[in-house]
This record gives sequence, C-alpha cells and structure tokens, in this order.
Amino acid sequence: MGRNRWDCRKFFCFALLCMAGIVNSNVNVQAAGLELESGSVKVGRQVSFIGNMEGYTFKSSDEDIAYISRDGMITGKKQGETTIIAKKSGSRKKYKLIVKANGNKPVIRVCTDEVSIGQPEAVVRDGINSAAFTVQNRSENGVVKKGKFSFLCKVLCKDTAKEPPEEEKDTNVPGQETEGGVFSGEDEKPDTEDNLILKEKTISVSFGKIQPGAEITVFYKKLKGLEEIQEAELQSVTVYSGEAKLKYAVETDTLSYGWGTEDKEAPVIRGFVGKKGYNGNDVYIILYKDRKTAYKKYITAYDERDGKVPVKADFSEVDWNRKGTYMILVTAKDKAGNTAKKKMKVQVRCLSGVDLYADSILKKITKPGWSDLAKCKAIYSYVKSHMRYVNYNGGKSWESAALRALRYGNGNCYAYYGFARCLLTRAGIPNIMITRYPALPNHHHWWNLAYVKGGWYHFDTTPRRAGGYFCLMTDAQLAVYERSHPGTFRYSGNAYPKRATKVICKGP
Repeated sequence: MGRNRWDCRKFFCFALLCMAGIVNSNVNVQAAGLELESGSVKVGRQVSFIGNMEGYTFKSSDEDIAYISRDGMITGKKQGETTIIAKKSGSRKKYKLIVKANGNKPVIRVCTDEVSIGQPEAVVRDGINSAAFTVQNRSENGVVKKGKFSFLCKVLCKDTAKEPPEEEKDTNVPGQETEGGVFSGEDEKPDTEDNLILKEKTISVSFGKIQPGAEITVFYKKLKGLEEIQEAELQSVTVYSGEAKLKYAVETDTLSYGWGTEDKEAPVIRGFVGKKGYNGNDVYIILYKDRKTAYKKYITAYDERDGKVPVKADFSEVDWNRKGTYMILVTAKDKAGNTAKKKMKVQVRCLSGVDLYADSILKKITKPGWSDLAKCKAIYSYVKSHMRYVNYNGGKSWESAALRALRYGNGNCYAYYGFARCLLTRAGIPNIMITRYPALPNHHHWWNLAYVKGGWYHFDTTPRRAGGYFCLMTDAQLAVYERSHPGTFRYSGNAYPKRATKVICKGP
C-alpha cells in the first residue's frame, strides 16, 4: 500500500453553514466585537456568531437544547432556553438563546455538527484493499441510530484491466450497510512503473449505532486495487437520532430536517363523535341539505406529524329530503396514508316553516362573521324582547312551541325554550334541552344548554319577576341565583354533558 502524499488533520467536523430559515428576532446581543445573529432559533434551524471569532471557544450550557460547533454555528435541538458561553483569553461572555418548536417536527438528539468523520485511509481489511473511515459521536447524551456520508474521492488504483476477472465477493462489513460508488469523470493513466491509474469516484458509506462519546470504524471495500486516497471532498452527511433525520448537502449548502422514522400512527378524531355526540334523544349536530358540512366545526382530526388533518363524512346513506337521525362514518387520513375512523350521530332536518322564520329573524339580528358568543347574545335579547309569558306552551314538540312563539309572541317556559332552540339551531349553535329536577306538579321548567367556545352553558330566556340575565351561564353562576331563589334551577347535573366552568358572560 502506498502512503498518503498529502497532509491533513486526522479528524474534521462537518460545520453546517446553512443559514436558511433563521428566526427573526429583535434580540441582537454584542460583546467584544462578537455578535449573535439572533436571540432565538427553531429546532432544526441554525443561528451563528458573526464577527471576529479568532481565539474564541464556545459552549452551550445545555447541549440537549442547542449545540454550538467550534466555528460558532448553533443548531436548535429541543424547545427550551440555553446560554451560549464564549471564552477568549480569560474573558467570558454569555448569550441567552431561546429554541422554539418547529411545528410538529421531532426533537433532535444528535445534530450533524456532533458527528465527526476521520479522513479516509487506504488499508487492508480481510485481505481486501479498503478505504477506512473513523466516525465519532461527539454528543454528550444523544445516541446516533444510524447515518450515511458520501465523498468525492481521487484515488490511485492498480490497473487491473489485463488481469483475469475475480469472483465477485460480498465485501460488506457485518452489521454495516455499505453502498457502491459511482464513477464520475475519465480514468487517467499516469506514466509510472507501478501502472497505477487515477480515478475520481463518489463513495457512499452507511454506518450503524454509535453511543455518546464513542467512535466506530467503517470500511469501504469496493475500490479494486486501491493503493492510495489522494483527495476526499465531502458531498453530504445524514444522521438519524431519536425520531429525527438531518441531512447536510455541501454543494447546495442546505440542511434538511424532518422525521426519520416511519409514520405508523393514524390521526386522532375528536369532538362530537361516538357517545360524545348525543345526550339521550338530543343529537348535538344538526344538518340541513344546505349545510352538509356544518359538522366540521365540531369534529376535528389531529396527527402527531401532520398537525390538523381534514375530516370527511360519508353521507351516501343519508336522504336529505327526509327528517331523521343517522349514524355517519367519519374518516381522517394523514400524509402517510394512515386512516382514522369514527362514527358520528347526526340529525337531518328539512327546511320547514319554523326554520324559514328563524332565518328571516337571524338575518335581521346577526351579521356574517359574528362569533357564536355574539350570536347567542343577540338571540337572547331578541327572544326576551319579543315574547310575553303566558301559561301555555303551544304543543308537545319544541318545533310547535317555537311556531306559536313566532306567530303570537307568547308562551310559557317551554315556548321560550323552543323559540330559543329554533334560532340557535339555525344559527349553527348546538343546543339541547335541560329541565328542572325534581319538580313539583305544575312547576316544571325548561331551558337550553348551548355549546359555545368549546363548552356547554346554560341559556334561559324565560323572564323572572326578580329579574336576572341568564345568557350562557356556568353552573356556579346559576348556583348564586339558586341560593336566593331556591328551586328555580334544580337539575340533575349528571344527566347532561359536563358544563364549562369558564365565565364568558356576566350574570345573573
């Protein structure tokens, strides 16, 4: 084997010089001519020191949060806060750095700056001329699961063109994946007695698990007649750690970062699905032919990697011209093809007189783009100001009670409940009936529970002699009135969906 004809360091660390995607910050810290480009950075992105760094050494107070290379390049690894320390000639400067989450992307256990690779050497391995690489994991805590690097090399090899072909051998190192190279350029045949030829070849080498602070040696055995490696220029380096994958490409000076493990988890569907979508005969989601997609406001799907994922309902068995309750299949599919499925109970209504009445009222008292909270307040005020209490409900269903209220402007508490339900339903706000319990004969009471801002609230438009405002009240707010007016708001709390505790309206 010939000896190396060029001088170089035994080890060199691949500094990631990509500055793309640096998070803008108003924080600009300077000291002794040294400036930190930004006071914050996202996971998988980088920020650097700029200025004269000669003589400085750098250290991160928490290398699990951010790692800084010898030349002042910082890589965000995990959400948190760390201090970057710069030392020079006995002086010590500190720079605060905040690392922010990068969407749903994973934590980085080992970044590419923490992996150093020795210059390749021509050696004999198992009787085969090979290129040897020493790979070191410089991380204090992170484990490298696997990785890969590629070099563009100029190598001297024996001219084996006139030699009889050798039997193909499996030269992979046990436990290590080694890839073949790709020739680029023409072979040159120098006029030497050794009959050596100079080849330019791209070498790609994979390596396996490396513990923190440990190093391994990997061999590339597919260079026949290898005598000497004259030049080796890094092309790319890829590191898998934890669930993250990072790849640095030298030519484009870019760092790519994402998931390094296969996505096998389906999205999670939440909201009014399964038993969470109804309470007895009261179904939370009411759909009309002109509002088939209204369910999407109350059913969402979230994927650990993709974030929010669209939901889709199968309405193939629904007759939109026939009132009724249906069980619908809802699905959500992530980018990897994992699909989640849930059943959703919906009530389909056909536009009738009471619905059309409600639309005409809502057009007058609400505006497009209003929040559900604003709509509820407008509906509450309208019902209170356009109804007069009489001890007659107008029918056995809330629709008939609402129709009486619309026509005559009066009725008992059941009519008030029905009128409010009619308007809330056409406004797209889920609402159900709640009743007084226990109730004395002829002392029944009905009111609404309305779903607003992610929670159920009491909504009672029936007037009181003592007055009171009961628009979107919590249990605790109703309890205040109940203490001074016993029996008004007695109900079986366990018989209804859990109510919200956050106060969103003043009262009673």
